[in-house]
Amino acid sequence: MVTNVFSATNGITSITVNNIQSGTNFISTWSDQAGSVTNYNTIVEVIAGPGDKTVAYAGTAIFTVVPSGNAPPISYQWRTNGINLVNSAHYSGVTTASLSINNVTPADAGVYSCLVSNFYGTVLVAGTLTVNDTFQPYAFTGITNLASSVAMGFTTANPADTAGSFGLQAAGVVTGPFTNYPFGVFSGLNPDFIVTVPKTNTMLFFRLKHN
Repeated sequence: MVTNVFSATNGITSITVNNIQSGTNFISTWSDQAGSVTNYNTIVEVIAGPGDKTVAYAGTAIFTVVPSGNAPPISYQWRTNGINLVNSAHYSGVTTASLSINNVTPADAGVYSCLVSNFYGTVLVAGTLTVNDTFQPYAFTGITNLASSVAMGFTTANPADTAGSFGLQAAGVVTGPFTNYPFGVFSGLNPDFIVTVPKTNTMLFFRLKHN
């Protein structure tokens, strides 16, 4: 930035930088009939925010801030709801540029901010975490004909499901109405489960429900 020539003994000038994308230095040069003088560097450190994240249930969310310029941060502090986070099995990197949230649940959804500081000041940048806890409908994947029962296999996309997460309903026709069927026995380990039902002389249609 080069100023106009000043006839007075003092001068003031300014520069406005819109939509700045990265850190940089600014130098101003002042001149008059006697010559010119260049002042000290003005250092601008830019912190790129973490952005918004959408993560599947039980996944890992990573928020990262990216500093640029010649005055790098000397501290970071991640927080949510105005409360500083603490390193644990659930949160890691709470005082670094990258925050990891492990095994996310719907309770983790919300705004996460990072207070970034250097020798010249602080800035707060933030991003929103959305947890996708919707899963594909459960569907039977195989049927095994046993001596006095039938075993129906199915899978789940929800890593939190156990054999106790499900119920069974039955109807005499495929269009229903379906009612709870108390004779189904669930077994297996996530993600593969089996429900076993006794053989009867009645034709039944089954469907799964989530408890």
